[in-house]
Amino acid sequence: MGAMIINYAATTAVIVTIFLFSLLFPDFTTLSTNSKILLWIGFAIALSLLLTRHAYSFWLGIDFWIKPRQPDNPSADKF
Repeated sequence: MGAMIINYAATTAVIVTIFLFSLLFPDFTTLSTNSKILLWIGFAIALSLLLTRHAYSFWLGIDFWIKPRQPDNPSADKF
């Protein structure tokens, strides 16, 4: 669940940043509003899928940092 939240936050941060930056430029495309919305949705979905592995990896790293796994002590019978 934490990795999904990280993925959502990263995707939202990138999309909002790029969108706000794009507002500085005048409309240089002749696309309709519906076409632009579809492009933004497509970009958000693709970005979310691309960031999924990184979010899960980051979450595993945070989990290991907070609660490290302690290996079992080897018993004398195994030697």
